Amino acid sequence: MKIERDDGLGAEAKCDDKKLINRLRRVEGQLRGLERLIESGGECRQVLTQLTAAKAALDQIGIAIVGGKIKECMESENGEEEIDQLLKKFLKGVVV
Repeated sequence: MKIERDDGLGAEAKCDDKKLINRLRRVEGQLRGLERLIESGGECRQVLTQLTAAKAALDQIGIAIVGGKIKECMESENGEEEIDQLLKKFLKGVVV
């Protein structure tokens, strides 16, 4: 599966499964590091910094996936409705 997205600047970024999996593995490593930091009594500031970095990385992965899906939906019959549903579902998890 190839996921394409337009970053709004006319440049298209192609994210294939392999790249997405690599990104997820990096986030997994960040989370393990965060776990060790908490277990070892790390400073609150360090914990929050690592947590923020992991969340941002996951958000970027989600944006890449949603961007590809939006392009797919735009080409289908029910594109606009599908896009609205997809964005609501994704933003519900991203926006706090």
